[in-house]
Amino acid sequence: MFTNYKLWIVSLLFSLSIFCTFTWIPQGKFWGGADVGIPMFYPENQLSTVASAWWEKHSTGTTNSMTYTSVPFYNILIALEKVGSTPEINEKLFVFIILFGGSWSVFAIAVHFGFSKKIGFLAALFSIFNFYTLSVWHRGVHNGMLMLLFIPLSFLIIYRGISKKSYLSLLTLHLVSFFASYIYGAPGFVVALWILWLTTLIFQFVIGSGPEKRFIVSFTLLLIFSWLFLNAWWLFHFIESSKYVFESLSLSDLQNRTIDVVIGLKRQTEVSYVLRGISRYNLYDQKDWGEIYSHPVFVFLSWIPTIILFSTSLFKKNVKSPIWTFNMLLILIVVFISKGINPPLGWLAKILYEKFSLLAPLRNPYEKIGILLILPFSFLFGLGITQIFYWFKQNIKWLAKPFLVTGIFLSVFVLVWPMWLGKTFVVPNYNYLISVPDYYSDASLWLKANNNDMRILHLPLAPEESVDYDWGYTGGVPSQVFFSGSSIAYKVGIQSVDFQVNDLIYSIHEKDTETIIKLLESLNVGWIIIHNETESERRGHESLAEVNKWLGTNPNYLQHQIDFGPLSLWKVTRSESTHFYSPTAPFSIIRGKPEYLNSYWKNQITEKPSFIIANPEDSSTESKIIRSIEMEYIYPAKVVRYSDQISESSGTLPYVSKLPGSLFYPLIRFKEFIEGLNTNEPPTIRCLNMASKRLSEAISLKKMGLFETNSSLVEYNKLLQKCGMLATETTLSGWSVDRLLIYDNFIALNNVFSDESEAALLENSRSLLKQIMYDLGINPYFDRLSLGDDSKAIAYSYNLSEDGVYSLEIDEFDPEVFNTPILVKINDQAYNTEPVIEDNKLIFSNLSLKAGKNEVHIKYFNKNIFSIEKAKFINDVTIISGGEGNSYTIEASSVQDKLGRFEFDLSKVKDIYSYDIVTDYFVQTGAAPVLKVNQDSDYVDPETRIVFRNLWFLELNTYNRFWIRKGYTYEPSVNANNATVIYEIPLWNDCLGSFSQKSCRNKEFLKIFDRSSKVLMKDIGIIPNYEGLPTLQRIINGSNEEIGDVEFQYNRINGENYKIDITNQKPPYVLIFSETFHPLWKLNSGDGKEIEALHFQANGYANAWFIESELPDRIYVKFSLSDYRRLGNIISIISLIILLPVIIYLNRKKVKLLQK
Repeated sequence: MFTNYKLWIVSLLFSLSIFCTFTWIPQGKFWGGADVGIPMFYPENQLSTVASAWWEKHSTGTTNSMTYTSVPFYNILIALEKVGSTPEINEKLFVFIILFGGSWSVFAIAVHFGFSKKIGFLAALFSIFNFYTLSVWHRGVHNGMLMLLFIPLSFLIIYRGISKKSYLSLLTLHLVSFFASYIYGAPGFVVALWILWLTTLIFQFVIGSGPEKRFIVSFTLLLIFSWLFLNAWWLFHFIESSKYVFESLSLSDLQNRTIDVVIGLKRQTEVSYVLRGISRYNLYDQKDWGEIYSHPVFVFLSWIPTIILFSTSLFKKNVKSPIWTFNMLLILIVVFISKGINPPLGWLAKILYEKFSLLAPLRNPYEKIGILLILPFSFLFGLGITQIFYWFKQNIKWLAKPFLVTGIFLSVFVLVWPMWLGKTFVVPNYNYLISVPDYYSDASLWLKANNNDMRILHLPLAPEESVDYDWGYTGGVPSQVFFSGSSIAYKVGIQSVDFQVNDLIYSIHEKDTETIIKLLESLNVGWIIIHNETESERRGHESLAEVNKWLGTNPNYLQHQIDFGPLSLWKVTRSESTHFYSPTAPFSIIRGKPEYLNSYWKNQITEKPSFIIANPEDSSTESKIIRSIEMEYIYPAKVVRYSDQISESSGTLPYVSKLPGSLFYPLIRFKEFIEGLNTNEPPTIRCLNMASKRLSEAISLKKMGLFETNSSLVEYNKLLQKCGMLATETTLSGWSVDRLLIYDNFIALNNVFSDESEAALLENSRSLLKQIMYDLGINPYFDRLSLGDDSKAIAYSYNLSEDGVYSLEIDEFDPEVFNTPILVKINDQAYNTEPVIEDNKLIFSNLSLKAGKNEVHIKYFNKNIFSIEKAKFINDVTIISGGEGNSYTIEASSVQDKLGRFEFDLSKVKDIYSYDIVTDYFVQTGAAPVLKVNQDSDYVDPETRIVFRNLWFLELNTYNRFWIRKGYTYEPSVNANNATVIYEIPLWNDCLGSFSQKSCRNKEFLKIFDRSSKVLMKDIGIIPNYEGLPTLQRIINGSNEEIGDVEFQYNRINGENYKIDITNQKPPYVLIFSETFHPLWKLNSGDGKEIEALHFQANGYANAWFIESELPDRIYVKFSLSDYRRLGNIISIISLIILLPVIIYLNRKKVKLLQK
């Protein structure tokens, strides 16, 4: 086959691939950053992570269902490095193989289609240089890059197999599939491949003859079953690990998350972008290559390739061609899926996403499925431009060559100019081409020689998952790539683990040395690495100055060891904890969902921390270890501010204009049905709204004396039954439900209806509604609370396990910032209780509460901490009236090069506080004020000195007529200590009113149009709000029996299997394992049998087992998901052994049949 191709075409594709590879990736660089990390660096370290069912390297451990597919990829990289390759060479080889292999496959397919070699070359050229491939390369996701090779290559293998009726092509496909299995880590790409393969096979079946159809059926069935069994090595692992991800989400919650993403991406997936293969985000939103793509000329030019490829429909011979029909069919299918919920038929796509949770992998359909467009677009572009050229040659000959040259030049050169100029991986302010400094490998080797089975804490911690280093890296934290062992460096998205990271960030910021050591011991941290190369401000990390200031206090449990460049290595000398230990301290029960666990560590009396059972779901946990329980802590399950609710005077039951029996009532119900198909509301909320409408109808009919059949009330009851089922399945975030609406339902059922004939129906409705309220975390005793203008109230809902006397504690409450709040209500009983104040802690004691849901209402009194006397005036700002207390008016003016502003300092800001900043202002001339809040932790651009943080522009909807009152809420960063509130008067500029945007970009020209501004301001308010979570506490003391103890030694076999030799057992005792809690961590005896023991979550994140009787002298702690991985490997190997002779036999049989 190869000998039939013209050598110059292959050579040209080869040369273009070499050119792009070396242009995109300069000498000494390779790709790294964004959200994909550094895939090519230190493959042995990365393989040790992805090849394990348990990711021990990531924080306190986690599991990932989608990365096991990359095992062949990293094994190939390791093999290359063993023969002398480097990350740079590997990256270039990877890019070259994709470019050349993908374009060569497109060329080969075109030839098999029967196209000329010219069309094949143009198709191959377009497959390299088009908008979609530009966005794939620029995105930097390596499995997406591999799709550029595997899509055309797998299609070529399948198409040739069908054409030649060869089953052997399946072996080739599976071999290529194995080496490219990195792709399967994205389920959306798996769906995309099967869309391509099945569309091809079904189309060939439709157009084929009888014998061909029989072969295609057998070929398809063999492909499906062989793919499933040969890929069992990762499919078993993926399915089993995914179960535990999806079990944490209800079906409706998963559907809601999916549809939320699809709706959020609606602008990115408009048909106009899909048909051009354009990434709106990169070209128009982020403007990664500047304003050029937004220019009208470029917008017009971007349609040229699309026009060319769709022009093929104008040629009659194409319409009759099966090849053209297939390509158009594939485009139709892919565009329909890729456009998401955009028209046409967007409403249908939305219903599918809402109803079928299996569509979750396609929540970003354009990225995952749209990549298939490259294939038909390439063929039709080559065909279209060639056919138009020949049409011009026959009809307007002198235009033929100019059209061909211009069409190719604009489509594959001008429109994708970044690919030709080496800008594929480069964007303003970020460079994803890096070279990793040597000091990381030096530090890693030193740690490997000196470390024991203890974790590494990397400071400053990343509040999210991204970091910037001064050597050019920007993206996901790569610490787990650079260092062996377990690294705590950022939040991993597991709530229980992220609590610990939050605690560490907060405690280090507060320099709370004693709390820090308790956290380090709990987390089994033995080493701390200070990353002085971190540019901490841009990402909102704790500043290095503050971290080093804490180290400067010489904590007695830290000892400096060695420095490697900017990396400073410290050893935790007092830490005695290891992966396994048995506590002797009493337990404390935690219920609810805290934002931090810090206060509990702080409250521990003993030097070595007590251990905590977090959110026990099984009551047997508490009952079995009650002897060691000392204290119960309950966080609020729900928090609602009264300001979030509508006023008492406005009724919340919906107004109904037509009643059952009226002529237009069926139209109203039909309208509700249509709205239900297109609503964005979660199903539970939609159901409750519909039920409330039926109740409103029943009330109106009752008042009119037309309620003989009580049909509306019967329907209301049925809807409540449906709502009840939905409420048990969903976990609504925050207070998504209008609780006043539900409460008004309850009032109406009690007060409006009283007939005995309705009693049973009403009682059933009340019971259903009450159960719904409980399921949604709403207290049936909730009532409105009247508030004055100087106060605000917050309702905290607590779930209690039993009756008891509790105390309510509000931690980190600064009396200098806040007025003292009062407790005004518990459930339906009014209070007027002031707290006891102890060291910035407020305590409401002796509260008698019942088991179940309880609602506690705290009234907070507003305190304006702004003082005109303490404000700092800059430039032309004066007090023109008043000046004492709250009676004042400020006049602020700005002229060119002299902006009027005034500032007010906030000290000791905390992230559990927020500040409402409001003012009255009157614009006499020019522009409205700008509100800024600059924090000491904010990132300041070194060139412009612009602070990137809190900035609000006050609106100017009236000019020189009315006073306007406007405010915003400032929420401090976790690493902020002080802040400055700034009101600045900007200049008014009307350049754009007379000149183009391009002209006004010239700073000197723009400055000509600056106009002065003058603003009056008064009644400025800075009102602090407490955002912390008050905690209910109850002393239990258990039965005053101590738990037993045990001695043991353990040996780490690998990251998912530990051997423990046990001696001197004194049951009952607790065995703690400092990996993230997961139900698949099991205790096994030496013969592999599971040991039954109560398994629960301790220390807020870890695994714990309550051992009631003596265990065997040797046990194993094993992550049982690894069994499924091994089972998958066995199935794949056996399948390969069976498949080889079966395919060879079938192929020989087919050959003999054809010979006959």
